Amino acid sequence: NNPAQTEVRLCMNLSNVFSDGMVLQRAPAIPIVWGFASPGIRVETTFGAHSLSALTDHSGVWRQPLPPTEASDRGQTLLFRSSEGGAALRDVLFGEVYLCSGQSNMEYTPRSMAGMNNASAEIAAADSPAYRSVRLFTVGKGTTSKTPLRALGSLYHNWTAASSALVGGPAWKEFSAVCWLFGKELSNELKVRDRHISRGGRSRAASSGLGRSRAISGGLGRS
Repeated sequence: NNPAQTEVRLCMNLSNVFSDGMVLQRAPAIPIVWGFASPGIRVETTFGAHSLSALTDHSGVWRQPLPPTEASDRGQTLLFRSSEGGAALRDVLFGEVYLCSGQSNMEYTPRSMAGMNNASAEIAAADSPAYRSVRLFTVGKGTTSKTPLRALGSLYHNWTAASSALVGGPAWKEFSAVCWLFGKELSNELKVRDRHISRGGRSRAASSGLGRSRAISGGLGRS
C-alpha cells in the first residue's frame, strides 16, 4: 500500500499538505482544507468570524471550503474540532500559490547550479524583509502516484519562510533555483504573499491537487 493513501484514523487529523506558516490561495479562489477521521464524524472549523462544519465521508475524509480571503501578510489561525480530537493551523497567509515541477533542470538548487548568475547575492536576498512572507515547501521524491493522493508520501521540508539558509542549503537538497527566482520576481511585481512547492527529476508538489513537484513563492504552474 502507498503510505500516502493509508491514514490511521485513531483521531481526527489534517493532511500533511497543511502546516503552520503555509499560504492559501487568495480571493476570488475558494481554498479547501481537508483531513481524516472516522466516517460520519462532524469536523467544526473556526476561521476568524466564520464557523464552518463538514462531515467525514465513507472513506474517512472530510473537506472544508473556506470563504474567499484577500491577500494579507497578517498570519491567521484556523481551529478544527471534532469528537475525535482537534487541530490548528497558525500563521496562515493568503496570497498566490504556485507549483514548480519539471525534470532535473527544476531540481537544480542555487548550490548545485554552477552557472547561476550572482548566486551569492540571490541566496542572501532570501533574508530580506521584502520576502519575509514568501513561504517555501519541498515535496520528497517518495511522493509518486498515478492517481490523486490525499496526503504526501514524503517531505524534504514543510512550509517555511524564505531564508538564505533554506534557499542556499546543500546542493540538490533544498529549494529549486528556478522556483526561487520566479517567486522572488513574482513577489516584486504583485506585492502579495506567495507560496511555492517544488521539485525536479520527477517533480514533487503539494497543494489541493497533490501531484508530484516542489514549491516556493511563485512556481511554474498555478494551483
